[in-house]
Amino acid sequence: MRICLVSREMAPFWGAGIGTYVSSMARAWVQAGHEVHVLGVNEPEAISKGPRLFPGVRFHDVDPLAEWDDRVLWRSDVAKRSQQVRRALIRLHAAHRFDFIEFPEYFAEGAFSIRGARSLGELAGATLGVRLHSPDRLCRALNADPVLGFNRLLTDRLEMESVAHADAVVSPTSALLEWCRTELRAMGHSMHGPSGVVPYPFDASEFAGVKGGWSDPASGRAGHRVPEILYFGRLERRKGVDLLVDAFNGLIGRGVDCTLRLIGGDTRTGPGGGSLREHLVLRLAAEARDRVIFEDRLPRDQIVGAVLAATASGGVCCFPSRWENFPNVLLEAMSLGAPVVCADSSGMSEIVQHGHSGLLFRSGDVPALADALFLTLADRSLRERMSANAPAQIRALCDSATVAAQASSMADHGRSHRASRALPSIEGGGTPLQEIVLTTPGAWRELERSARRPETTAILVRSVDASVEPRLASASGRILAAESDVAVVTAFVHGHSPRESWVPLGLDTAALAALDLSGIGAGAVVRAEALRAAIPRIEEGLSALGPGAGVEGLSWVIAAGLASLGWKGVVIPEPWVCVRGVQQPYAILPQQHRTRVVVASMLEHAGSTGHDATRLLASVLGSVSGGG
Repeated sequence: MRICLVSREMAPFWGAGIGTYVSSMARAWVQAGHEVHVLGVNEPEAISKGPRLFPGVRFHDVDPLAEWDDRVLWRSDVAKRSQQVRRALIRLHAAHRFDFIEFPEYFAEGAFSIRGARSLGELAGATLGVRLHSPDRLCRALNADPVLGFNRLLTDRLEMESVAHADAVVSPTSALLEWCRTELRAMGHSMHGPSGVVPYPFDASEFAGVKGGWSDPASGRAGHRVPEILYFGRLERRKGVDLLVDAFNGLIGRGVDCTLRLIGGDTRTGPGGGSLREHLVLRLAAEARDRVIFEDRLPRDQIVGAVLAATASGGVCCFPSRWENFPNVLLEAMSLGAPVVCADSSGMSEIVQHGHSGLLFRSGDVPALADALFLTLADRSLRERMSANAPAQIRALCDSATVAAQASSMADHGRSHRASRALPSIEGGGTPLQEIVLTTPGAWRELERSARRPETTAILVRSVDASVEPRLASASGRILAAESDVAVVTAFVHGHSPRESWVPLGLDTAALAALDLSGIGAGAVVRAEALRAAIPRIEEGLSALGPGAGVEGLSWVIAAGLASLGWKGVVIPEPWVCVRGVQQPYAILPQQHRTRVVVASMLEHAGSTGHDATRLLASVLGSVSGGG
């Protein structure tokens, strides 16, 4: 196959977890005999040194968004990056004809490429896969970061959209796959393509080889050796380092003779968004402070030495994450024969066999963590058994040839979904659409009459200050014919300044409960059948608004009526709606309060709208810019 891995991260050039995976997967695909391209590592060293460090891999930059339209369109760096990837892939696919393209779900790098394939028939012949790592929403929740804002909401929706509409979804663990399924169900969506579990490839012999001539610095010395508990990775709340510090305090309080070594960069995930390292120092008991060493992130060869030193001391490597996917640090420690203690409520329980290759403790339970550490430090035979079994388990689980074969099988399964998303042709460009301009709330009657006519299949709706490219109408005909649950097709909204340009979210219920981001108020094609079904709810909403409602309330209520019945929206990734008046779709305006109350009531029928909507409102109300 001809394969393209899309990622801004790739070790050793930049990035950690995803970057390490991309490096390992690129090598695994090459070793399996495939042609491999990597798109998006925009680091000068990747282009200059990449082909030498990764024989058989071709490197490509993403295309800059140089056109004026592009520069003013984006307020979200995540959306901008996704569009850069899409533009570059269209060009590269024309030259190389990829069989399989894989995107990380994190920060939605493939969202607009997948959307373009779905709505415009782009990247024909390529199977589009998404590899799960850990969505930004999950990371924020684990770090107790409550701020939402529009940009974060957009990131969450684009990440989950890419998962929902990928031809194939691959996860290293069943835990993360189930988390994504649950998240999609809460949003009223599901995975359209096949999904499966395929671990990360990991070359244990290559990693162990970087230790070079390491030797135990304590060998040959007289005296007592103090067992060391070693943690390496980011100092981050979701990694549970604070739980480890609390457990260590307990061990010292029980008279256990041991030390704690914490290796990793600091993050601002402490209380109030402060330094977690400073928080950990303050959290240490007085009698434990001189037994703890904090170190910044170390290079890979020094990590090998640190793991071997901890093992030789009679110690243990501990990874107490509140939730984890498939952490490379655990693979690294186990491949070197280190005894490990890990939390049980995540992907780590799918790597570690309790009592055989490591110990698992109940996630978030500090006493259980302290007991597991105490048992490991006290029982030499247990440590030796886990040390002997762990490397073989990692070799079997993460064998590069096996992983490449499993990933190839998932790509094959994805081809059937790729065929199903082929858009039908519309002879002669389709039937011309009736156009209705939302000049006043009274325009609803004209729209209703048009929707009730049996011969009407779709209606083009726009604001008085907007113009819509004819391509939107023709593309909408193909989409509405292919996807029976889609009621609204719109596009990116382009104005004459960044404040007038924005990215609609379609019929997203959580967004609609806070802001009118559907796109209907600017320009959209609406399925007449859906509009007919929603007429009673729309009229109830308009009646609740009363005679003083403006035209902005009309488009919002129409969107809420459609969304409340479960209809979906598609937003084409092109700036095909042009506005002349000033649009402030992200602003919370006092005069919209009544409309917001009415819309929220209408959306109660759609289920899970409240949590995100409340957080979005609180975030935007507290922000002058409305960003997040």
